[in-house]
Amino acid sequence: MVVSSRVSNSVFNDNMVIPNFNLTDCFEKLHHCDITKKLYPNIPRMIRIRYKNKFTILIFNNGKIRVMGNCNEWTIEELNNIISSLLYRPINLVHISDTVVFSMLTNVNLYNFSKLNSNCKLLHEAELFPAISLLEWRPTFVNLFYTGKVIVLGKNAKSLVNIIHDWILTHI
Repeated sequence: MVVSSRVSNSVFNDNMVIPNFNLTDCFEKLHHCDITKKLYPNIPRMIRIRYKNKFTILIFNNGKIRVMGNCNEWTIEELNNIISSLLYRPINLVHISDTVVFSMLTNVNLYNFSKLNSNCKLLHEAELFPAISLLEWRPTFVNLFYTGKVIVLGKNAKSLVNIIHDWILTHI
């Protein structure tokens, strides 16, 4: 069954360390009509750039870059080009992880779910966290909330959505 899901956040990194990187100079050179920017002078020293209210670019004091947000509209090559044009230097982003959200379309009694599936890899500590953490797909993190909402976080999150949905359906 194909599940209706959405990627709510993607994380990309550019791990190029630039010796003698001047964050203030970089901030002053940023002039683009589609961005809002802010310089954070305290630790961690960084520049935050919001691009078209779609995603956030963080540039750290050592020149490293992190891109976060809803990047579904762009391929990684397009993101590299957008950020390269903003910073006037080549960028090589690497995909780190996605956060994917979908719904089971029904409420889930977490206490009963955890008791019925006690032989499965899951963690339910209601006093600490309002969801069941499904540990079956580590290192991808899966949380099932009582509303039936499921949040999947990890590098393979998009490819696991249908598998996770079907697993939950057979265990409710």
